[in-house]
Amino acid sequence: PGDEDYRHGTHVAGSLVCRHVNETAAEELGDWLNATPGGGASLSHGARLLLQDLVNDEGWVVPGPGELLWEATDHGAVIHSDSWGDDTTAYTLRTHDFDAWAMQVPWSLALIAPGNTGGEVLEPANGLNVVSVGVATKDGSSNMWSASPKDATAQGRQGVLVAAPGTSVLSARADDQHESWNDGMRSSSGSSMATPQAAAFAALLQQLVEEGWVGGTSEPRVNVSTADIRPGWAGQLQANLSEGNLSLAEGFTPSGSLLRALMALSAEPLEGGTHGGVVLGVGPDDSQGWGRLNLSRIIDFDALEDRLGDNASKPTDVWIHDSYRMVNNSWQDLVSGWVSSGPDNVSDAVATANWRGMGAVGPFLGTGGVDAWGVTPEPGEDLDVMLAWPSRPNPELPDRLALLVMYFDDNGVKHYSCGNDFDGYYSVIHELEENLENPCFNATSERMDTVTGVRMSADMLVNASVISIFVFAEHVSVGNGTLTVGMDGDRIGFSVAIRGGAGVLVGENNHSMMVRVLSPNDGDELTDVIEVEFIAGDTAGYPLVASLAANWGDGNNFRFGDLDECRSIAVVLWEVNRCTVHLRYASHIPEHIDNMSLRVLVAGFGEVDAAESGGFSFSRTPPECPLCNIELEIPESAKAGENVGFRVMADDTLGAQFWGDVDSHGNITWSFGDGESATGTFVDHEFSEADVAEKPYGVTVCIEYPGGATFCDGAVIMIESDVGPITPEVSGWAVEGSVLVFLLVVFLVIMVMVARYPNRPRLWV
Repeated sequence: PGDEDYRHGTHVAGSLVCRHVNETAAEELGDWLNATPGGGASLSHGARLLLQDLVNDEGWVVPGPGELLWEATDHGAVIHSDSWGDDTTAYTLRTHDFDAWAMQVPWSLALIAPGNTGGEVLEPANGLNVVSVGVATKDGSSNMWSASPKDATAQGRQGVLVAAPGTSVLSARADDQHESWNDGMRSSSGSSMATPQAAAFAALLQQLVEEGWVGGTSEPRVNVSTADIRPGWAGQLQANLSEGNLSLAEGFTPSGSLLRALMALSAEPLEGGTHGGVVLGVGPDDSQGWGRLNLSRIIDFDALEDRLGDNASKPTDVWIHDSYRMVNNSWQDLVSGWVSSGPDNVSDAVATANWRGMGAVGPFLGTGGVDAWGVTPEPGEDLDVMLAWPSRPNPELPDRLALLVMYFDDNGVKHYSCGNDFDGYYSVIHELEENLENPCFNATSERMDTVTGVRMSADMLVNASVISIFVFAEHVSVGNGTLTVGMDGDRIGFSVAIRGGAGVLVGENNHSMMVRVLSPNDGDELTDVIEVEFIAGDTAGYPLVASLAANWGDGNNFRFGDLDECRSIAVVLWEVNRCTVHLRYASHIPEHIDNMSLRVLVAGFGEVDAAESGGFSFSRTPPECPLCNIELEIPESAKAGENVGFRVMADDTLGAQFWGDVDSHGNITWSFGDGESATGTFVDHEFSEADVAEKPYGVTVCIEYPGGATFCDGAVIMIESDVGPITPEVSGWAVEGSVLVFLLVVFLVIMVMVARYPNRPRLWV
C-alpha cells in the first residue's frame, strides 16, 4: 500500500531478474564458489528489466495497456509481468486492450496475477491472450495455495494457464536508499509472487528459442561447444560435467503464442495434490491449468549430459512452428513503423496497421483454412502437441482454431484425437468411421481457451508410422482488411510445440494458399487485362504457376491456359504476390462471348496444393487492330524498271493471338497500285516506265487471319522514270488520279470488312 513502502514492486522486480549483489561481485572477480546463485536468485537473473511505476503520491495512475506494452516493445521486451489489476471479474476495457495488443503485436506476452480470491480470476488476468498464473506451494508437494483462484473466468475461459511457486518466495527488500546496494531480502506469498516466477520461466523459454536450443524442422544448425556457453560457476553445482558440442538452430524472437504453447508443454500435472481440500487431477483444469512449470519437460538436461559425447547433439526432441516468426527478426522495426505512421494513440496506430504477414513465415489462416504436418513418432515416447493462437478481444465470439491428431492402426483404421478432449491424462481416441472433413469442430467444450493440446500414449502409437497433425480455422473474425493479419484483418497465425516426434515433415497437406482476382469485376466488359493477387505462405521455396480456366458457350468447352506473366514465381515465405495477366486471345473463341466464366488457379510443385479464385463472368469484345502491330517496309521512292523489295511483319501480339496465327504466306496479299499483286511476307516488284518523270503508286498489304478478320495497311511509293519534263498540269492530274485509285482500293477493302463483320471494331492503321 502506498508508493513509498518499498515492498511489492521491489519484490516482484527481484524475482524477475535479480541476483544477490555479493554473487555478482564474486563473478566479476572470478570467484566461482561464491558466485554460484543461491537463495533469492531469479531464474532469469542477468536479463534486462524495464521498470514501469503505476503509483505516485496521488495513488493509482495507470496508463492504458497500449502505452505500457509499446514502451516494452520499443525497448525490445517481449515478456511483460503484471502483478496488479482491479477487484472485478468483468471483461473490462483494460482486459480488452491487453488482448488487442497481443492480437496486433504478436511478439508480446503479458503474464498477469489473477488475484488471491480462492475463486474466480480478476481482471485483466481474464483475457484471452494473456497468461494467468496460479499459485503453487513451494514445499515440494503437489499442492496449490488455498487462496489461488480455482474457478473458470466469468467469461468461460480456463481459470489459469499454468502454476508457479508463489508461497514464501524470497526476493529483494528495499531500504529507501537508492545507492545503498543493500543485500536485504524478504519473503512474501500470493499470485503477485507466482507471476514474476512464471515470467522469469518464460524468459528462459525465450532464450532457448532465440539461441536455437529449441527450433523448427530442417533448419540450418551450427555446432557450439558447451565450454563456450557454460558459466564459470557451473562446476560448483555439479562435478565432472561432460564436454561436447550442441547442434543449435538459427533462433528467432518467439511470439507470445509460441511462449504460451511451450509453457503448456512444459507444465507438469499436480495430480494427487490438493487445492482448498479438493484433490487435483491431471489437468488441464481451472485450478492448476496445465500444471506447474518444469523446464526439464522441454530439455532433459540429465539425458543431454549423457549424449554430449556424441558429435553435435540436438538439445531436445521438442519441435516448434511459429507463424509470426520473422525472417530477419525485424519485428521491432515493423511495429515502430506502425506506431510512427498511425494515429497519435499508440493502440489505435497498431490496431489500424494493414499488415499482410509480409516478412513472417506464416501461414495465416482465415475461416476454413487448414495447415498440417506429418510426424514420425519417437519409439517408446508419448506424443504431446500444443497449439496456441491470439484471438480478437471478443469473449462472446472468440477466434477459434481446432487441433486434430490422426493416425492409422494395423488394420488401416483411422483414429483421431481433438484438442482439449481428455480422459484422464491422455486424449480420447476416436475411430473415424466416415470421412468427416473437420471432425474436431465443436467436438470439445464451448470454452474459449486459446491454448489446446493433445496427448497420445506411446502404447497407442506402437504401429503408427506417421501421425498427421492438423490445425483448422473454425472461426476467424473478419475486419475491414482482406488477406491481412491483426485486429482489422481476416487472418490469424498460430504456434505449435510438439514433443515426442522423431521427425516432422512440413507441408503434408497445404491448403492455405489463397487467390483472389482484383479485376475485372463480375459482369464487367473485359478487354485484355486481369490482375491476380495470391498469398502463398506454405509454399516458401517452391516455384508457382498461375493459369486461367475459362468456360463458355454450352459449358462443354473448358480451356486451361498458362499465364506467362505469372509463371514460375519464386515465393519467399509468406508474402503477397501480384501479377498482371494479359489474356491469351484464342481464334476459336467466339468473337462475342456473353457470361464467360473465368477462374484463376495458382499451383505449386512438390507438396504444394493448388488454390483458385472464385469464378466471375463478363461479356467480352475482340481486340482492335492496333494490337496486331503490322509493320511495313515500303520504300519512299524507286526507279522504274528496278526490282523493289517489300516486307510486312505482324507481331505475335495479344490481338494477333485472338484472330489466330498467320501460318501461310497465302494469307498475306500485296497490291502495288499498277494492277499487279503478290502474296507472301517478303515480295519483289518491278514498276514499268511511265510517261511522267515521277509517278506515285499506292501499295497496300492485307493480312487475312484464320479467325476471319482481315486487316490492311499501306503507303505511297514514288516511281521515277527517265522522260523529259512535262507540264505541271499533266503531272498534277497523274498524281491525283493515282492517289484516287489507291484510296478507292482501301475504301473497297474497308467496305468489304464492314459488310463481313458489321459489329466488329474498325481501325485503319
